Amino acid sequence: MKKSVISTLVLVCICAVMAVLLAVTNMITAPIIQEKMEQAANAALLEIMPDGTGFEKMDISTYTLPSTVTEVHKEANGGYVVTVTTTGYSSGLVIMVGVDATGKVTGSKCLAHTETNTIGGVHLADDGYGKNFLQLSLDAVEQVDTIAGATKTTAAYKSAVKDAINAATILSGGSVDLRDPAQILNDNLSAALPAGEGKFTKLFIAEVIEGIDAVYTADNEMPLRETSRTGNCTNPYG
Repeated sequence: MKKSVISTLVLVCICAVMAVLLAVTNMITAPIIQEKMEQAANAALLEIMPDGTGFEKMDISTYTLPSTVTEVHKEANGGYVVTVTTTGYSSGLVIMVGVDATGKVTGSKCLAHTETNTIGGVHLADDGYGKNFLQLSLDAVEQVDTIAGATKTTAAYKSAVKDAINAATILSGGSVDLRDPAQILNDNLSAALPAGEGKFTKLFIAEVIEGIDAVYTADNEMPLRETSRTGNCTNPYG
């Protein structure tokens, strides 16, 4: 009985000593590990923005940014490194884009993807497609061609770069219309015909009508036409 108690006490003491040693080890190594992680993160950010002098991860929860933006680091000189998660041929396409204080791309890198090598993936290797965007502004990005045979992948990459530039503009205090063309059209139709209650259908026109590009009807059967002369939507009843 006495030997059993002694053995138990010895085990308890050994466990206590080990716990203390582990705690001390953790106290010593944790800052070192954290520093190495920060160095690795900064190295990745510097790859995207080589002239960066310091980066700070931002809380973007209070901003209205493109829905694809998942993470942003602010650079000390006013630039941003933006991480975008989108869908190419398949989901899970993660692109990191650097945008300087003038709104130009400093670099871009594919961090992860599930594209196949024959359908888009080959263009992500060594960021071959991403190099097309270096030093481009938003307007110039639109001029970069998608690649035949990898249309979905390269189109998604181009959209990711545009989303990153728009995010940087917003974070810098600028204004960006984040609506897609369908939303813009619907908003214009709703403004022209509020009685349509925001639900419209484009009608098929068998015969060309001079000065009219398209005719829409609201789901509640209130018609609306779009004229090519003015580019405006008009309410035929108002």
